[in-house]
Amino acid sequence: MQSLKRLKQQVKEDTVGIHLITKVPRAINFIPIEIGRNPVALCEYKRLKYLDSSKLIDPLTNKYFYNACLLPDNRLFYRVGKEPKGYEDRIATCQLTDELTVVEGSNKYIGTYTNWTESTRTRILKSILPFVFKDGEHAEDPRAIIFNNHYYVFYTDGISIGVAKLDMDCNTIYSHYLFCPKNAEFKFKDGREKNWIPFLNGNKLFLLYSAEPVTYFECKDTERSLDMIVIHGREEKITWKFGYVRGGCPPAEYDSDSLLWCFHSTMKNDAGQLEYMFGVYVTDNTYPFNLRKFCKLPLLIGIASHASTALSLQHRVVYPCGLVKRGEGWRISMGVNDYEIAFLDVTENDFLW
Repeated sequence: MQSLKRLKQQVKEDTVGIHLITKVPRAINFIPIEIGRNPVALCEYKRLKYLDSSKLIDPLTNKYFYNACLLPDNRLFYRVGKEPKGYEDRIATCQLTDELTVVEGSNKYIGTYTNWTESTRTRILKSILPFVFKDGEHAEDPRAIIFNNHYYVFYTDGISIGVAKLDMDCNTIYSHYLFCPKNAEFKFKDGREKNWIPFLNGNKLFLLYSAEPVTYFECKDTERSLDMIVIHGREEKITWKFGYVRGGCPPAEYDSDSLLWCFHSTMKNDAGQLEYMFGVYVTDNTYPFNLRKFCKLPLLIGIASHASTALSLQHRVVYPCGLVKRGEGWRISMGVNDYEIAFLDVTENDFLW
């Protein structure tokens, strides 16, 4: 039974792979604003710029490249896999040009720590993944930041959060899990830790653990590990009608004294299908990072595509991981339907506060 299921899956993958290689028109290049739809997306899919996956790492063996975090120096960290959401998923990195082409020879896997026994030891849900990964395998969804002339990459193994400290050539200095203190709260919680967001305040590294209720961890680099030394929080009422406010991108400068944050949420549409979407909000750029304004509508809403439907992937997904200030606007890097990397350039005119 298992081999037959895998054979059918392989046929799907091979069929879709041919379409991706031959560059057929994308199924989600454009979606108009639908009258009566709630919510309405503020941006259109035709504005997305897709990364050429054939230029990413090991394209002859890897088929899935998605959930990418772009940094201000145009360094990109992304998730890569041979199978859809497979147990061998890894995190790789490359350098991009301003025109979003991959610099030749810049692709590289990064070393990340994973261990099934340690990850599940303090978790209630030990069977949330359909497999048991081996040590060093299965790292997902990087969020990265430059701090004190090093890259810090935060990732998940599907259950727990990990961190890898890298030098500027992307060699791993250390990597380990970060376990949440018991008194930290998060409204959306199913046993997994997935969406911690790194950001800087002066010469301090923080992590946003939860937006509802707002909870921050302050971090200290001991040169051997990254330790969480303080939990900060505040009570705040967020008006957002489209699911819990969850993880997103490390924030970027909004103006001289405030930060722009990008987050994602999920909700079911009228057909009962789960849709991902993302929006933005603005806070002060110093602790306690008080909220200034919040968007009324999503910038983008996930929709289905031929490839994600054929592969039975979790489609209707737009998953923001990177946010970079560019001139008078910002560039958002994301994963689309668990198999592509895309970028959306936005300006203040795209926001509805």
